[in-house]
Amino acid sequence: MSLLTVSALYTDQQLLSWLVIKSVELWMHNGPCAPLIPIICRAPLAAIRERGDYRIGYRAARKALTVSEAHGWEPETSEARFVFVTGAAHWAEPLQNSIEQAALAHEGMVRAGDPHNNACYSYMPAMAAYLDCGPTVDDFVSEAEAAIDFARRMGMDWVIESMTIGRQTGRALQGKTERIGSFGDAEFNESAYAAGVDRLPFSAGLFHIHKAFAAALFRDAAGLEEHSLAAMPLLDLFRGTYFIMLAHLFRALALAEKARTVPEARESALADLEVHVDWLSARAQDAPENFSHLAALLRAERAWAGGDCLEAMSLFEMALSLISPSQRPWHYAFICERQSLLCMEYGFDHAGLGLIAQARDAYASWGATAKVEQLKNIYGSLYPSKPRHTRSLGHTSSASASDIDLLAILKASQALSSETNPETLGIRVSEVLKNMTGATQMLAMFYDEVMQAWVPTTGTALPDQSKALSLEDAAHEGLLPFSAFSYVERTRRTLVVEDVRQDNRFADDPYFAGLAQGSLLVFPLLSHGRLRAILMCENRLVRGVFTAERLDAVNLIAGQLTVSLDNTRLYAELENKVAERTDALETANRQLEELSITDPLTGLANRRHLTDTLASELLRARRSQSPIGMAMVDIDNFKLYNDRYGHILGDTCLRRVSSVLADSVRQGVDLVARYGGEEFAIVLPGANLETVADVAERAREAVAALAEPNEDTDLGTVTISVGVTSITPDEDSLAEELVQRADAALYTAKANGRNRVARN
Repeated sequence: MSLLTVSALYTDQQLLSWLVIKSVELWMHNGPCAPLIPIICRAPLAAIRERGDYRIGYRAARKALTVSEAHGWEPETSEARFVFVTGAAHWAEPLQNSIEQAALAHEGMVRAGDPHNNACYSYMPAMAAYLDCGPTVDDFVSEAEAAIDFARRMGMDWVIESMTIGRQTGRALQGKTERIGSFGDAEFNESAYAAGVDRLPFSAGLFHIHKAFAAALFRDAAGLEEHSLAAMPLLDLFRGTYFIMLAHLFRALALAEKARTVPEARESALADLEVHVDWLSARAQDAPENFSHLAALLRAERAWAGGDCLEAMSLFEMALSLISPSQRPWHYAFICERQSLLCMEYGFDHAGLGLIAQARDAYASWGATAKVEQLKNIYGSLYPSKPRHTRSLGHTSSASASDIDLLAILKASQALSSETNPETLGIRVSEVLKNMTGATQMLAMFYDEVMQAWVPTTGTALPDQSKALSLEDAAHEGLLPFSAFSYVERTRRTLVVEDVRQDNRFADDPYFAGLAQGSLLVFPLLSHGRLRAILMCENRLVRGVFTAERLDAVNLIAGQLTVSLDNTRLYAELENKVAERTDALETANRQLEELSITDPLTGLANRRHLTDTLASELLRARRSQSPIGMAMVDIDNFKLYNDRYGHILGDTCLRRVSSVLADSVRQGVDLVARYGGEEFAIVLPGANLETVADVAERAREAVAALAEPNEDTDLGTVTISVGVTSITPDEDSLAEELVQRADAALYTAKANGRNRVARN
């Protein structure tokens, strides 16, 4: 059936859907089994094809994989993990998880001998994840080369071809190909490959998607249109994979570009663009961490193409606020670059160039050397020597200093107001102030009122509460100039120093030792009269950087900084309260659940738990064709005990017998339950009649050894009678029959004189 599923995957999608549905039905009626797992993990393909539903298929696949992992089924678990990470994981789980999952799938399939030759294919989802969330281009290229090497050893030529396309994408980004955006080099003849690319449709799809990616990054509008359009008819081959998202993204970018630059095609391009925007927005609903920033990017591109500058600017800002540069390197750089083009189109050249600088730095950190060189060739030093004149809302103008400051202030205020995490607020403050003031280094010292100490962040690492210290200790560690900080702490006034080496108040501070010159800005943040933070901006390259205009801009956002500090504190307190209440609720729910299946007197399982367990164990025994045993236990002459000693001591006796019964069975395997009154039941999975009888005899002897007095009986002590049975169930076996057999044996034990074990 597994081989039929693989065949259907490439030849008959309707048959594949039928196989998945039938496998789910088998699971529901008969329980899980190893061969069904990889088939059910293809549920996303069926759900996407039949209903366009990405979420329900993911849930089915995740459930199947979780069950398989719990049972330790191999090689089915590794094969299922490969299927899951290829077609399901990214639609609901963080994309970076796919890298680890793909590696685990590869290792497991290799250990199992790779019966279906899937180990080579497991590099596909890893490659897609490395492209979008790998730390560097080098990591992406290394993964591609590892895939090519493995495929070469396995003799999988078409996999080599597919992986080579990915490798050439990375080399193009590194600047190691013939020209910018080209895939050709000494090992790969792009022209020859492109001429025959249609011979393998899957490889052709990969080629067009990767070429569209390169065209988008290297601003090749014609190439983006050509390759994004060519990829669309091939998307059926990629159903469920992450590559389909890339195809939608690049096609949308091409349509937005067409709507802006080809007037006669504007209406049709915008209509087509809407389809891709809606599709990606739907994916963002299920996996916001993976797709929400990309959905915001496409909405920004749509607004830009529609001529709504302010809406586009706001949406670009939203996209950047939803993304972590470290987790999505090229996404962050690309969104910065796109927003910069919007700024410069409408006359905000300086703001646009600032965004270009951010994009350049992000591309450089990612290792896209060719892209960095392209930006340098276009923008030079990224700072114009004279005002630039560009189109601004239909007429010619230049951006004034006040325009630039207001835009920067708006952007800074939005960035700070969106922060609710106290651990990341310091980093965002550092980014904002560096951009606004021209500082080369930034330090924020936050005051922790609980610890009565200062907590530093330099903007390159999260604030570490374990590093709380005094200003003197911080100065001793070389973190800050004590003379400047103590001045601001004492006076609560902003300090601006044009050149610290020429100011006698600070020139001798050890922090500035060996410094030729440097500008300094230190200012306090106050909230309700309390000092909440002290922030320092410095530039050791230029004197007089912190001008009155820049100080005014900082003062304008100081209020937002203070509000953000209060918000992060309140948000943290609220999160703690919610977490505490959630934990308490979970504990209460666990206790309630435990109470609902526990007999309150003896602490054993109750009748309800017995019924559920017996049904599930009988089903498991039927599937595996293994025996299941049962024992019914009755305390002999218990009515006489209650009549003589009273019900309080009777309850104590019940608890003592219960404890002995619980100690007589296999812990974690067998179930002892109170059946009712003085009767108990024991379920023994996998036990034949001889084993059940041995357990019952051990329990009978242990109860007798208690020597619990019952003077109205022949022996004078408490004893038990036990009826035991065991069956290997067939399709017609019922739980009631097992109980009846054990109960009949118990009746025999009591009829034959009690204090004995009888079999049936």
